[in-house]
Amino acid sequence: MIFSGGGNTWGVITSLTLLTHSLPESGATMFQFSVVVDDYCDMDMFSKIMDSYMELLPTVDERWSGLTFFIPKALDDSAKCSLQYTRSPLLRRNIFNQYVFLGTEEEAHDVVGSMAAIGLQKTLARKITTWNDDYVKMADPEYLFPTPFAPNKTLNFFMPSDTRVGGVPSVLVPREKSADVGQAIKNRFNECAANGLTQDGICGWYEIYHAVSGNAKEPFDADSVSITSSFRNTLYHLVDTGNPSHDTMDAVYELLGDHCYQSECAYEISEAAGGWKKRVYGEQYDKLLAIKMKYDPDEVFWCRHCIGDEE
Repeated sequence: MIFSGGGNTWGVITSLTLLTHSLPESGATMFQFSVVVDDYCDMDMFSKIMDSYMELLPTVDERWSGLTFFIPKALDDSAKCSLQYTRSPLLRRNIFNQYVFLGTEEEAHDVVGSMAAIGLQKTLARKITTWNDDYVKMADPEYLFPTPFAPNKTLNFFMPSDTRVGGVPSVLVPREKSADVGQAIKNRFNECAANGLTQDGICGWYEIYHAVSGNAKEPFDADSVSITSSFRNTLYHLVDTGNPSHDTMDAVYELLGDHCYQSECAYEISEAAGGWKKRVYGEQYDKLLAIKMKYDPDEVFWCRHCIGDEE
């Protein structure tokens, strides 16, 4: 698909290939893990857990996929943390993740045990025998959005400004950079502790989507698709939900990687960070632009930072 507007809503389709995956005969298992938050006011302890967790993630095989949230949140009772152990007596450090494992809970024993050993406690293990029930739920608006959206409501939290990048800044992290993700997350927590929290008691948090194809064992032909080849070599998709400053995001880009996922990129991408063409499309941009000009020279299909924008 040649992206041309609305992320992946509009486009000129020259070919389409679907790769489907059947469930194993034994089914799959959904796991949830989290920390016992009251024990993690100690920044040194949190740092050790973070380092151990980031060492563990690259070792899990292609049967695992999931997401992890790292959330700095205000404590209800500041006495639970003392100044001796934390930069801010009001900051709690939460870790929550959810994974789907293609296999039984028994087959996942080693990874589950490793999670427990570093302090992440299993809070859910649910057997999945068909994808249908989960997909039906995800197609139900009342399940996804029990509270209707207010009409014409502006999400100011995601708006760009002179100091903020806006949007949903993200970076595709290749395997060789995965060890640096923990440091980026710790930097965010320290920044929250130093600069204070938002009105709802939450500072911007990081999300790791460990569901890209960096663990895939099959060879990948970079010329066969429209996205940058780095997407298929990426181990994590890391999202910063805190609408960070330009300097903060540029530092994250420099530390972790050169590309982002188009539908979750910063609204403003500086030239210091490589510019939007490089970050979104990489080595594929010139080829995609030629196809765009052939099929849509008048730019009937258009969106910001899509092929042909600013040409």
